[in-house]
Amino acid sequence: RTVRLGRGDFFGEMSLIDGGPRSASVTADGPIKLLVVGQREFWELLSTASSISKKIMSALAARLRDADATYSECP
Repeated sequence: RTVRLGRGDFFGEMSLIDGGPRSASVTADGPIKLLVVGQREFWELLSTASSISKKIMSALAARLRDADATYSECP
């Protein structure tokens, strides 16, 4: 599935949370600026920036709902 990300969007958070393998591949179609965050820095960021924590939790919930809906549609 292809998704277009924009300013303020993020990817790769699941592997930072559970230490599992990455589940996404990303290709830029133009110049980008991005922030690479390690697992330790990620957890520090979540503990100090509640707005970022809320955005990540909301995105994870939406992705889980989407996956659940897709799975429910399978015979």
